[in-house]
Amino acid sequence: MSNEHFLPEEIIKQWQDAVMSIELSPNARQQLFSIVRYSLPPVSRSALEKAALVYVSDHDALSHHQIIELYSGNILSDSLPRSLKTQFSLYVSMTSLKHLGDISNPLAHLGRKLLNEWFATEHEDVKDTLYYEHLLKVRTVTEIVARSDWPTPHSFADPRSSIMSAAGSERLSYPIGQCFNKYELFTQIAEGKREAGVPKRHVSERRAGYREARQRDKWQDEHLSRLAKEMPANGKRVEPEKADKQDGGDMPTEANQLDILPCIASSDDIDNEGDIVYQRRKASTLTPIDDHRLVRRLSRAASASSIATQCDLQRLPHERVRSVLDTELPAELRTFTVLLLTTGMSVSRLARLRLAEEDFLQPGATLPGDDDPRVEPLNGTLSYRLSDGPSDCSASANRWISLSLPNVLVGSLSAAIEEASSTAINRSDHALEPDIVPRPLKSAAGRLNRFLHRLFANKPGLTPTANRLRASSWLWRRPNARDDVAAQLLAGHLGLMLAAPAAYRQLDRAELQKAFDKTLQELGVALEPAGILVAPLSGVGITTLGSGVALEAREFGPIFAKQRQQISNTHRDFQSWYPSKPLPLEALHHISVLTGGHTYLGWLLATGARPLGLSSRNRLSQGFLWMRDKASSQGDESRVIPLDKQIVDALHEHASWTASTIEWWTDHGGRIDDRRNHQRDTPSCLFPGRQKQTLVLREMSHADFKKTLELVPNLSDAEKRWPDNVTRHSLASWLRQHRPDGEVDGLLGHGHHGQAITAPRASAPIGAQKKLGEALGDWLKLTGYAPLPWQALRC
Repeated sequence: MSNEHFLPEEIIKQWQDAVMSIELSPNARQQLFSIVRYSLPPVSRSALEKAALVYVSDHDALSHHQIIELYSGNILSDSLPRSLKTQFSLYVSMTSLKHLGDISNPLAHLGRKLLNEWFATEHEDVKDTLYYEHLLKVRTVTEIVARSDWPTPHSFADPRSSIMSAAGSERLSYPIGQCFNKYELFTQIAEGKREAGVPKRHVSERRAGYREARQRDKWQDEHLSRLAKEMPANGKRVEPEKADKQDGGDMPTEANQLDILPCIASSDDIDNEGDIVYQRRKASTLTPIDDHRLVRRLSRAASASSIATQCDLQRLPHERVRSVLDTELPAELRTFTVLLLTTGMSVSRLARLRLAEEDFLQPGATLPGDDDPRVEPLNGTLSYRLSDGPSDCSASANRWISLSLPNVLVGSLSAAIEEASSTAINRSDHALEPDIVPRPLKSAAGRLNRFLHRLFANKPGLTPTANRLRASSWLWRRPNARDDVAAQLLAGHLGLMLAAPAAYRQLDRAELQKAFDKTLQELGVALEPAGILVAPLSGVGITTLGSGVALEAREFGPIFAKQRQQISNTHRDFQSWYPSKPLPLEALHHISVLTGGHTYLGWLLATGARPLGLSSRNRLSQGFLWMRDKASSQGDESRVIPLDKQIVDALHEHASWTASTIEWWTDHGGRIDDRRNHQRDTPSCLFPGRQKQTLVLREMSHADFKKTLELVPNLSDAEKRWPDNVTRHSLASWLRQHRPDGEVDGLLGHGHHGQAITAPRASAPIGAQKKLGEALGDWLKLTGYAPLPWQALRC
C-alpha cells in the first residue's frame, strides 16, 4: 500500500476492512459501496456524509441521511487523515467547494461524473504518482469549464463530449491557454490515446468503447488515390544562377499557360526601380477586370522568400492610405478612419466611443473605471484611459489621455452622437431605459470594411480594412513623436515591450498633443486657424501623464542641503568627546549612515538604479559601473553604464573615511564585526552591534537609507515617504528629453532592442557613452548634489 497517494482499490479495501464487523443488509451494503466507489472518500463518518450528499445529488438516490443510518454504532470516527488532499484526491476534488463540490452547478455535476468515469476505477499498470498528477490536471480543466458561463447542456449522459466542447471553444481559449499542457493531457485521455495514471509505454492503441474521432471524406480519399496514381511530369533542373533568366521566373504554371509574363515598367526616376507590370504575350478576350482578378490570384500563389521580423504584415503603404483618404467617405467613416490613423487605438475599443459625463476629469471628480473612450463636444476633447503601463495615482489623472480635436472631427462626432441618441430613444425596446449610452461609432468598423471592399475589390494590392488602417497608424505617428513610448501612448495600450519603460516616464501633455496635431496635418486634416490645438486638462493643473512618482530635479536639492547640515551638526557632537567619556558609538554610527545616505542618494540619481536589496550586485572600474539590480524568477539582468566622476570620488572618499574611522575605533578599544559580502561597491556603513563597544560593518541597503532620513530634522512627511523608485522615475523622465530612448532604456535596464530577431537600433557601446555621461552630469548638478567636506570629517 502506498503511503503517498491511495489508488481506488486501496481505498475500497480500507472500507471493506472497516465495515467487516458491521451487520448490514445486502441492500444497505450495496448502497454504501456505491457511495464509496463514486468519490472514494476516507474511512470517516463526516467524509462519508459529504460523499453521500454528492452521490445523491448526481444520482437522485435516497436521502443521504437515510444512507448514513443504514449502519449503527460508533465504529467510524469523524476525524480525517492529515494528508487528505494527496491520499484521497478524488474525494477532495468532488466534494470541496473550492473545486467541483457545488451541487447547484450543473457544469460541476458534469465534471464530477467525468472524474468518476476516469479515476474511480483502477487501470492496469497504473502508477500512484502519475494517477495523482493526471487527476490534478484534468480537474483544472473541468474547474475552468465549471466556473465559466458556458450554457448548460441538454443532456448529462456524455460528460466527456460536453466538457471537451466547452474547453475547446473560443470563449474559453484564454484560460485554457494558460494551462495548455493540462488541456493537452485532458484531450489525450478523452480521445483514448492515454489512460489515467498509466505511463505512455503501457497505453493501448485505443480504449474500447470510443469510435474513431475523425471521419474521412470520401471525395478526399478518391482525390488522393487519383493523385497517387498519376505520374509527375518530367522536371527540368534549373541552376540558381540561371533562375532569373528563365521565362516566367517563379510564376505559377497557370500564368505560363495563360501567356502572362512580368516585366519592369520604365521609369525616369533613378531612385525608382520601376513597378512590376504583367503583360500578355498574345491578345485575349478577357476583360481588364478579369486580368486584375487573375493577377491578384497569381500574387497570392507566387513563392516568396522572407525573414523573421517584427514588422506588422497588415500595415499599408502610404499611397494606399492616402487613396483611402482621397475617396468620398461619409463624414462618420472619415472621422473613424482619421482617429484610427492618428491614435492607433484598437478598432473594438474605438467603436465603444461614448459621450463623456458632465464632471469628467474635473478636480475632485471620480474617474471612471472602464476603458471606453469619451468625447466632449462642447470643448472638443477625446479622452481615454491607458490600459497598462504607469500605475494609478490618486492625486491626478496620470493614466488618462486627453486630446483636443479639430472642429471638423468634433462636428462629425456631434452629429453622430445626436443620431445615435435619437435612434436609441425611438426604439421601442429601449424606450424605458433612461441610462442608455449612445455610441456613435458602434457600427463604423463594419460599414467602413464593406465600403473599402467594394472600392478596392478589383484593384491589386492589399485591400484596406479598419484593422489594417489601425496597424498602419504606427508609420504615421511614430515620426512625429519623441520616442516609442510617446507614440504608443496615443494608442491607449503599450504592450509587453513598452509597458515597463512607459511606467518610468512622465510626459508633458502638450508633447502628446503636438504629435497628434502633426499626424493630423500629414493626413490632410485642417486644424484651427492658428494651426495648433491646446492640450486639455492644463487649465485644471493636470499638465503631465505617465509616471505619478517622478519629480523635478530641483525638488531633491533641499534634501541634500538638510543632510549636509545634519552631518555637520553630528560631527560637531563627536568632536566634543574626550577620552574619559565612553566611546562615541552612536555619534560614529550617525555620521557613517548620514554620509553613506548622502552618497547613496547621489548614486541613485546618477545611475537610475533600482533600490539596493539582498540580491543586488555592482562593481566600479575606471569610471564605469557594472550593475545587476534585478534578479527575478524570469532571469537576471545586468548592464554597464557610465558613472559621474563626483559619485566615483564620493564612493572612494566614503570608503577611505570608513577605513580611518575603523582604525581610530580599534585603537581606542572598540571592536569591529565585519559582515560585508564584498558584492557591492556602494557605501558600507557602521551599525551598532549587540555586544558592548562593537560596531558592525556591512553594505548599506535601501531600507537602511530610508532609516537615515529619520535622523535628518526638518524633513517633511512627504519627503520621508517618497516612493522607493522616485529617483529612477525622475531621471528617466528628464533624460528622455535629452538623449535617445535607446540610451535611456539601456541605462535603466530596459534594453529590449536587440533581444528580438531584428532590432531597429542598438544601445550605445561602452566606448560611445560620453554624451550620455555628460547628460547624467548635467542632471546631477540640477538635483543640488555637492561633494562632502571629507577632510573636515576625519576622526
